[in-house]
Amino acid sequence: MGYQTGFRGHGVHLSVESAALVREEFWRAVGSGLSPTAAATVAGVAGTTGRKWAKAAGYQTNSKHHGIRYSQQVRDVFWEALRSG
Repeated sequence: MGYQTGFRGHGVHLSVESAALVREEFWRAVGSGLSPTAAATVAGVAGTTGRKWAKAAGYQTNSKHHGIRYSQQVRDVFWEALRSG
């Protein structure tokens, strides 16, 4: 997440280097526990693209995983930041 993403858009063509960086960002996000859809958003691509990449790589979802559960403290900080703009 050390570089700017934001390649979302239908039919956007990236250089080989940029595409590789976006995929690396996607896999880092998946590795951190995000779903392929959420990881795609972090990487700046469509959720369907992330799901396609995950499926092509043989990614298996954990049926016991239903989203990341955050502590109350983390949720409070999030909502305060959201409200403050």
